[in-house]
Amino acid sequence: MIELKPSGVRFVSDTHQYFLGDVELQGITSTLVNRAFPNDYKDIPEDVLRRAAERGSNVHETIELYEDLGAMSDLPELRSYCTIMDENKLEHIASEYIVTDRVRYASAIDHVFVDKDGGIVIADVKTTYEKHYEKVALQLSIYKRFFELQNPGLKVAKCALIWLRGEAYEYRELMPWADEVLDMLFDADKNDKVFDIQAIYGDLPAQFASVEEEVARLEIAVKAAQERQKELKQGLYDLMESHNLKSFTGSRVKLTRVLPTESTTFDSKAFKADHKDLYEQYTKKTTKAGSLRITLI
Repeated sequence: MIELKPSGVRFVSDTHQYFLGDVELQGITSTLVNRAFPNDYKDIPEDVLRRAAERGSNVHETIELYEDLGAMSDLPELRSYCTIMDENKLEHIASEYIVTDRVRYASAIDHVFVDKDGGIVIADVKTTYEKHYEKVALQLSIYKRFFELQNPGLKVAKCALIWLRGEAYEYRELMPWADEVLDMLFDADKNDKVFDIQAIYGDLPAQFASVEEEVARLEIAVKAAQERQKELKQGLYDLMESHNLKSFTGSRVKLTRVLPTESTTFDSKAFKADHKDLYEQYTKKTTKAGSLRITLI
């Protein structure tokens, strides 16, 4: 069982304040995250924000009671949460786990899990209409840094958003922000400077969000088509082999059965190890064009 080190931070829930001894620390959402995304809620009426916060608090408390005491509820978000746990083979370790840099900031991670491979997963639960993936990624990136600072020897394997809204739900692993960008954000907050995310990323987050679903659909379609193509080719090959056919021409496609052959390959790795000078004499460097690797999550 993984044991997490306590932060030593005292949280006052009524006023939402964090104290380390007599020193008050700042929460990261009201400081760092808001500095990076200052305009997300500027046009939303206060009463709408208040009701959303109350609804979110109710969902968080219901899930926490379930994890701590096994208390069930007919709340649809709790059922969705349990489904996410089952689908992703997650084992709960802690709820509202407070992490801190012991200097300026402290915040509570909604949930800490262990996945089926033994990796630590930190997750944030959101119930908002918009999912704000990049904003949640930043929040979890800061949590990750403080978690690893507080627990030497433990590494966070995955950062995940758990989005719950009525019967709808989503579990999405998010890519952490780069350390150098986090350092820039910390510096901006410490010195009360503007942190311009577009100066770092340009308009990549906005442009990516506009095409992300299409990219994901295309990747899924391509993978499905490749699997189907592989299945059809193998079936046709077996059929032609059973009839001893070398080729067949249809109305749109010509099929040619390529018979098995032996090939000889050159073990360049072994040759380099045994004859390094010759290897370097007969090899040349070429520039390979850059490319984009897309991984479905």
